[in-house]
This record gives sequence, C-alpha cells and structure tokens, in this order.
Amino acid sequence: MHVCEIQGHDLEGNGSEKMPFKTTLKAIEQVQGDAKLVMAIRVRKNMEEGYQSIAKAAAKKTLKIYETNVRKAQKAAERAELDAAEAEKARLLEIAKLEEAKKVKLTLDTSLPPATFVRSKTC
Repeated sequence: MHVCEIQGHDLEGNGSEKMPFKTTLKAIEQVQGDAKLVMAIRVRKNMEEGYQSIAKAAAKKTLKIYETNVRKAQKAAERAELDAAEAEKARLLEIAKLEEAKKVKLTLDTSLPPATFVRSKTC
C-alpha cells in the first residue's frame, strides 16, 4: 500500500506505487485497520526521498483515528436503526388512532330542544 502526500489521490488512487493514496487514513481504511498491513504502508513525503515505511507514531495516530471513525459509524447506524423503529412505532400508533376515530358516530341528542340560529348584533 503506497501513500504519496504530494501526488496521491484518495478518490482515484488504488494504493499502488503508480496510483498512491493521498492520506494514510485512506490506506488504513483499505486494509480495514489490520495492524500488520498498516505497518507495510509506504509513504512518500517528497519526491527526492521516495517511498519509506510509515513511522510507528504516524501509524498509531492514524489507526486511532480510523478506529474512532469506525465506532462513530457503528453508533450512527445503531441510532438510525433506533430512529427508524421509533418512526415505525409512531406511524402504527397514528394509524391506530385514526382507526379508533373512524369508529366514533355522531348522533343528534333528541332530549335537547332543537338548535336555533341567533343573529349577533355587531356594529
């Protein structure tokens, strides 16, 4: 897996030497955080030096960012699932309320005198 901070590209790159990634995070995402494969990442920071093995500190820092992103994505997926379940529950409750309202029958109370129209006097 190759990363070139100068000419790499995270969207079009594939991690090869000719099409490197721009960031180490993208390379770590491609190897899905596998620690052994992370240490095999080669990084080029300038054109003169060429590709070199990733520094342990950089690998550790980027791996931590990757793991945080994975946890956030899992929490977001769980939250979306809960939200969808709550929305479905609310929809079913609303349907039940509407069906209950359809059962209500309005009838004229014959024990009361008939209604009469009263004209209001306004200026």
